[in-house]
Formats: sequence, structure tokens, C-alpha cells
Amino acid sequence: MITNITMKNCASYDSDGVKLEDCDKINFIYGHNGSGKSTISNYLSDRTVARYNDCCIEFENGIETDVLVYNKAFREKNLQSTDMPGVFTLGEASAEQLAK
Repeated sequence: MITNITMKNCASYDSDGVKLEDCDKINFIYGHNGSGKSTISNYLSDRTVARYNDCCIEFENGIETDVLVYNKAFREKNLQSTDMPGVFTLGEASAEQLAK
């Protein structure tokens, strides 16, 4: 389980950075536009991206676990809209595969 997330030197986070402490098993991150919500979720989705070199994530007892993120990138990859508003398909196939 994630215990702390530190965001520094990326997008809206400066060199002082921000530390989210005492995270729980499930966390909801919300805030104003441009406050860094997407940056956090994108970092958690792929911590290998170079722009996140100054960011870090800490796990309970130092044991790394899978991190699941529901954000725009997840929706674009896994959900495909139909012609009917509010109707979508969910599955392991990507939107591109479903379109084919």
C-alpha cells in the first residue's frame, strides 16, 4: 500500500514539491484545474518517465505493490463510447481493438 507520494519539479510542482502523507488503500485526489491531479495520476501510472525523476512513492513496510489508477488515460485505453450517451463497453480489449 502507498503511504506517501512526493511530487517535485514536474508540471505544476516546483522544486520545493508537495508530499501527500498518510495515504490509504484507496485514495481520491481532487482539486482545481491545473492543481496537479493528472500529474499525480500519470506519475503513479508510469513512474519510469524521465520528467518524474524527482518524484517518489513510498510503500508500507517498503514492500512495493501494484498501483491501479483510474484517469483519462485509463478511460481512453479501456472504455469505448457507443452512439448512445452514457453507454460504454468495458473489457481488456483497447478502444482501437474494439473499433476494428
